[in-house]
Amino acid sequence: MFIGVSLNDPETEEREVRHLQARQADGSILASARPASDPGFVRRLANGGTPTVLLDRFFDDVDLDFVDVDDVGVGAIAVEHLIRQGRHRVAYLRGPPSSTTRLREEGYRNALLRNGLALNERWIGRVLVDGPDAERSIERVILSDPRPDAVFCWNNPVAAAVMRVANRRG
Repeated sequence: MFIGVSLNDPETEEREVRHLQARQADGSILASARPASDPGFVRRLANGGTPTVLLDRFFDDVDLDFVDVDDVGVGAIAVEHLIRQGRHRVAYLRGPPSSTTRLREEGYRNALLRNGLALNERWIGRVLVDGPDAERSIERVILSDPRPDAVFCWNNPVAAAVMRVANRRG
C-alpha cells in the first residue's frame, strides 16, 4: 500500500498519483483536490487503465466509481439542527467548486425552504484559502446587514476560521 498526500493542491495530487503509477500500484483511491471545473487529470485516470475509485468528490462525465456521504443530507441536517436551536438567519460558507460544496449548498437551501426561512444571497460566501483572503470572505458574510445568527460551514477548517474571526471581532 502506498499513500500520497496532496494537501489539497492539484499539482501535488497529480505528482503523487504519477509516483504511485510509477511504482505499478494495482489501483488507487483518490480524494481529489481538483475543482469540478478541471476534471482533465481525473478523466485521464479513468481512461488510463488503472482501477480508480473517487472518494468524497465526483466529476460530472467522468466514469469512475465513487464513495461519499449524502452531501445534500449533510447540509440539510446541519441547517435543520441550527433552526431547531432557534436560528433563523443561517449563512453558508462553501469551499472551492466541487460536488461536495454544491450538494451541501443544495441541502442548505432545501432546509431553509422547508422551514419557510428567507434565503439571503449575502449570507452565502466562498472561502477558498486560509489567511487574509479567507478572513475577508468570512467577514463579508458574518458582518452583512442583517447579520446571520448562525453559520453552516462546508468543512471543519472553515468552521474553525469562522470561530477565530468571530472571536476577534467580538
